[in-house]
Amino acid sequence: MRAPAPLDVFGNCVRHLLSQLRRGTSSVVLPLFARLRSFRTSAVPQLNLRARAGGPANHVHLRILRSGGLIPISDILPMLENFGLRVLEEHNYSLQHSVVIQDFLLEARDLKRADFAVLEPLFKEAFLAAWRGEIENDGFNRLLLCAGLSAREIVVLRAYCRYLLQTGIPFSQ
Repeated sequence: MRAPAPLDVFGNCVRHLLSQLRRGTSSVVLPLFARLRSFRTSAVPQLNLRARAGGPANHVHLRILRSGGLIPISDILPMLENFGLRVLEEHNYSLQHSVVIQDFLLEARDLKRADFAVLEPLFKEAFLAAWRGEIENDGFNRLLLCAGLSAREIVVLRAYCRYLLQTGIPFSQ
C-alpha cells in the first residue's frame, strides 16, 4: 500500500477543519488555519490552547503546529504533566513540507480559572520557554494553570524555594 500524496493529506486536514467549522468550533479552527497559511519552516512550535467546546470545564484542546515532524509523545508528555495537564487523546495531521498538527485533548486537573484569553498567552510563553530549556520543566509549572502565574513569577518562586532549602530554614518559619 502506498503512502498518500501530501496533497491528499492536506485535503483530509482541510476536510477535518471544515467539519470542525460546521460543528461551531470556528473560534478555534480559524486562527489555527490562518497561522497554517502563513507558517514558515521553523523548529519553534506554534501553540493554540482553548476550552473544549461542549465539554467539561476542565477539558482543553492544545493544538501544536510544527515543521520538522511530530514531537515524540515521550518528549511532550512530561512537559504537559508538569503543567498539570493529563493527555486524554491525541490526533496527528501531516501536511505538506513535513508540517504537522498535533491536536491534544487534555484534562486540566488544577484549573482554577477558565479564562483562556488570559491563560493562553501565559501558557504559550511558559511552554515555549520550557521547550527551549530557558526555564525548568518541573512541578512548579503547575502554578500557571492553578494560580494563574506567569513563567517569570514561577521562576522567582522556584528560586525562593531553592534558597530556603539551601539555608536549611524549615518552611513553617
